[in-house]
Amino acid sequence: MNFSGNELIILIIAFVASLATGILTIKFFLKFAKRYSLNIFAYYRFILAIIILIFLL
Repeated sequence: MNFSGNELIILIIAFVASLATGILTIKFFLKFAKRYSLNIFAYYRFILAIIILIFLL
């Protein structure tokens, strides 16, 4: 792939931004998982799965 100077700068900025966002999200989720139970998240996922199955059938 050949990138021009501006495209390479934009690509590097996007990479760094997504890396920082990913790291912060993982840190937040790990702190959240230590403090709170994930039962609510599990119930939400089961309910969402049932709703999706109903709409697909």
